[in-house]
Amino acid sequence: YIPSFIKEMESLSQLVTSNNWGTHSVKISGSGSSIPIYGFAQCFRDLSHTDCLLCYAASRTRLPRCLPSVSARIYLDGCFLRYDNYSFYSEGTDPSRDAVNCTGVAAGDEAERVELQERVGRVVDNVVNIAERDGNGFGVGEVEGVYALAQCWNTLGSGGCRECLRKAGREVKGCLPKKEGRALNAGCYLRYSTQKFYNEDGDAGGGNGKNICLYVCICEAF
Repeated sequence: YIPSFIKEMESLSQLVTSNNWGTHSVKISGSGSSIPIYGFAQCFRDLSHTDCLLCYAASRTRLPRCLPSVSARIYLDGCFLRYDNYSFYSEGTDPSRDAVNCTGVAAGDEAERVELQERVGRVVDNVVNIAERDGNGFGVGEVEGVYALAQCWNTLGSGGCRECLRKAGREVKGCLPKKEGRALNAGCYLRYSTQKFYNEDGDAGGGNGKNICLYVCICEAF
């Protein structure tokens, strides 16, 4: 399994190098049966190509810690990498494994909490609407000092993207009154923060790697 896994990661690496995302699958045959490996990798649209390659390299280094599990996914602030033993590419949500990551300090007094809640609600709804409206599954935005980014995986259709992001929007609002939150779903990622964390134009960005700090790896038992 491991040699085939390594080849799968190498194939994905070539696709990411060319396109900033890709899917690939292989089957391992032996002892009268076969074990498939389906792989997927994608960088967020605000990353430069250099940062995309850095992010994929970081995720590829960390994901093998899940072996010998036949199912794993890793979220970084900038890219997503997953392998599994079934074709998951059109999967938008997964109630058993979708997660929320809440970080940062909480807003102070009641007035600040109410204000933060209103701003987060607006900016999250805005970026979800942008991602749905523009048809590319991506949106960034800012409302009075609160920033947000929404990103669907390219394997989802418009319906799956909409379902995933709306679920992510509901979930990430549950992080309040924390000043930062991330929804980590099977088919999409959504983040808000009181600190600006995204690039306005990924193609113009350099190789600073500032968007790849979060490390959340979800492994499934063999």
